[in-house]
Amino acid sequence: MLDPLADNYQHWSPYNYVTNNPMSIIDPDGRSTQSFATRYTDPNGNTILNTDDGRNDVYMVGWDKIQAFKDDIRNTLFARGRQGVNNIGWNDFWRGEFNEVISEKVLNKAGYSTLNREDTKAAQVKAIITGSFDDNKSFYSKLLYDRWSDPVLVSGSLIAFGDILVRPIPSAPSSAVDVYAKLPYEQLQKISKVNSSELNDFFNSRGKVKASEHALRAYREMARRMLNGTFPKRVEAGSAAMQYLRIQEINRALKN
Repeated sequence: MLDPLADNYQHWSPYNYVTNNPMSIIDPDGRSTQSFATRYTDPNGNTILNTDDGRNDVYMVGWDKIQAFKDDIRNTLFARGRQGVNNIGWNDFWRGEFNEVISEKVLNKAGYSTLNREDTKAAQVKAIITGSFDDNKSFYSKLLYDRWSDPVLVSGSLIAFGDILVRPIPSAPSSAVDVYAKLPYEQLQKISKVNSSELNDFFNSRGKVKASEHALRAYREMARRMLNGTFPKRVEAGSAAMQYLRIQEINRALKN
């Protein structure tokens, strides 16, 4: 029988039960893995508490309620231990006080249930909430440790990163190549550094905040050198994936 969700797990062997993570994941019908935990974060995306209450979504605690929530966590842990904060009734009360910011569907699509380490899961949630470059960079860094900590996950990680890294490097148009491709790396770095503020705003807003064409073209050429092997320093896989996405963002902004 064909698994209707097989496309969601292409980098896993069909004989690999619950993506090799039976401690925190179940697979009740043989199709999709499930990891049940209500996570609570502050408005900046930082995890306050991760529970095991049988549900899988993320709720944001407003600044005005954080202290009361933390006090109740401390009191509940003291009186009942982890069983208290994992209790469905306890979570029903607090879920009613806060807003859901990431649904189970979004978490599953992002591969949340395949992550092993708690710090990696927390980093992914924060990156989804803020969408910032720095938080995504932090998540990619932790993802490498998460995957390489388990030998069985190594092949899946290589394929996941390879899906991005083996794609053709986006090329710049000939007019840009004539100017920026001939600049030394130090000059490109200097241009990017001088314009770092507007570049950060551009990337953090996913292109909604404009940056000068000069800064974007210089950064794109520098990023291309990171991917084609002419960058002075070794580029980690997580950083390489991010640079590829940045080049795409710049191409969309420059429309070429």
